[in-house]
Amino acid sequence: MSQNNDTERAKAAQGTQGVPETADTEPASHRTGGPTVHDYSAAETLAEEGLPEGEESKDVAALKAEIAQLKDKMLRAVAEAENVRRRAEREKADATKFGITRLARDLMGVADNFERALATVPSEERENVPDHIQNLLAGLEMTEQELVTAFEKNGIRRIEPQRGARFDPNFHQAVAEIPSSDQPGGTVVHLTQTGYLLDDRVLRPAMVTVARALPGGQTPGSGEVDSPDSAGPGSTINTTA
Repeated sequence: MSQNNDTERAKAAQGTQGVPETADTEPASHRTGGPTVHDYSAAETLAEEGLPEGEESKDVAALKAEIAQLKDKMLRAVAEAENVRRRAEREKADATKFGITRLARDLMGVADNFERALATVPSEERENVPDHIQNLLAGLEMTEQELVTAFEKNGIRRIEPQRGARFDPNFHQAVAEIPSSDQPGGTVVHLTQTGYLLDDRVLRPAMVTVARALPGGQTPGSGEVDSPDSAGPGSTINTTA
């Protein structure tokens, strides 16, 4: 009889394990207190519904405006730094190139004195001077040439416009204007003082006398142009200096 009772208990236990969970049965996750997939989905839906659309748009617009402002400031700072770098490089190059400007201007007077000394005895008259004067003049020419060579090595060049060259106000300075019939107006008649350039910078413009065209084909010494009252400024200037 005891054997029959054990058989009935085993059948009862198997029947209990095979009963499916009904709708009234509580899920294990509910019994343990843990969230389910449905719980997360519901929370996200509530969060989205709880953000007003207008406030979200205002925040995004404010962030975009702030980003644009910061980007503009960054670009301006980069551009300013680049300008400072270029300006520093240019100033460094100018200091290297034009650092001898003061010395060059002081030596221009020495070069002028050499020219004046050599001009005291024209080349066509040197054969008639004593030997010691010829030797002195040769020494002056050699010294002047050495000075000119030193100038050229350091980027210093002479401005020596020839007779008939067009007057250039960038490199020439007119000290007088004289009437001329054999040269067009605005051309160089005589070089009074040599000018100098340091690379592309004018240290001193060349002093020149400029021709002034005569009206009606007149020539110096004819008509009213020859009279002192009608002659222009510089018409009686001695240009042989």
